[in-house]
Amino acid sequence: MDLQRFCIKFFAQPPVTVDDAKFIDIFHDWIRRDALPETLIDVADYRHVPRGPGVMLISHESNLSMDRGDDRFGLMYQRKGAQLGSFVSCVLATLEMALTACELLEKEPRLQGLKFNGGEFLFTVNDRRLAPDSDATAPVRVELKSAARRLYGVDCVAIETTTHKPHERIRMLVSAVGSVSINKLLENLRCRPH
Repeated sequence: MDLQRFCIKFFAQPPVTVDDAKFIDIFHDWIRRDALPETLIDVADYRHVPRGPGVMLISHESNLSMDRGDDRFGLMYQRKGAQLGSFVSCVLATLEMALTACELLEKEPRLQGLKFNGGEFLFTVNDRRLAPDSDATAPVRVELKSAARRLYGVDCVAIETTTHKPHERIRMLVSAVGSVSINKLLENLRCRPH
């Protein structure tokens, strides 16, 4: 599979009472101190868009946003360009970047204990040319399941396709059994190189 552009979203644990404006200053701080191993460029404020991307951190390699889509608040990491390696290794690398950002936000004192649910994530194919509709879900599902098994360290992983309309981007909710911390997931990824 040659899919290179996709999104991964980890959902915040409810209740979420954080003021989205705080992410503007936090993301500017990340740019100043090179908090992520990417070329961080700018911050964009889309809080005026209902159920939209909220506040975005723009980098050369990705867009990171505090997304409110599907009425579920969370961190969305969108890979923009090509990556080296197999589809599974690209998914694992993207998961690691998303989880690293989640970990930074969980440690951020200005967010008053914001936590993310590591037990599930939303995977969205962001390339309609290579995966134009739901007919493309079978090969994506097989490869995604392989990546999820490495992430969670277990075989009990469920993948539910959440795409329901023709010509929607392919979206899959990946779930593990039970609750898993962001730190544990990063540990799983870092103990075995992808």
